[in-house]
Amino acid sequence: AVQRVIDGDTLVLRGGQRLRLIGIDAPEMRHDGRGPEAYAREARAALVDLSSGRVVEVQYGQSPHDRYGRGLAHLFLANGDNVQALLLRRGLATSLFLPPNGEYLDCYATAETEARAARRGIWSQAAFHPIAAKRIGRAAQGYRVVTGTVTSARCRRTGVWLRLDGGLGLDHLRLPP
Repeated sequence: AVQRVIDGDTLVLRGGQRLRLIGIDAPEMRHDGRGPEAYAREARAALVDLSSGRVVEVQYGQSPHDRYGRGLAHLFLANGDNVQALLLRRGLATSLFLPPNGEYLDCYATAETEARAARRGIWSQAAFHPIAAKRIGRAAQGYRVVTGTVTSARCRRTGVWLRLDGGLGLDHLRLPP
């Protein structure tokens, strides 16, 4: 059972285990010493509404814990609904793939695409609209949806480095050790 919700992607189960929801990244309640990011309160409230005090099914990922000791899992309601997909469909999180936990990747991508197209939640904010790689300035920070053409790619021991038109470099994928 869910005892308490921390934010839109983290909760505490009865017994005290912290659980981080796999496959999504919700806006932060506290970010860099500042207040909540846009839609952080709504994401937390939605997770509270969906899960607090309820018995849920927890499906742990291939990698069952993160570096902070939190359990990593997909969360399902008694009716079988995937909680991460519900949050994504409402526009209250972005999909996030961190290997090896790729179960439901297609489901999450579809739910996010639906929210983007409808401009629900975070997708209604200009900061989340796609921007061409050529228009990203050096001072850009935070989450961005970037479009562009890959001009080069390099495989390294720790991951893949992509360079897009306009000079933007992306550390695209970190490979597991």
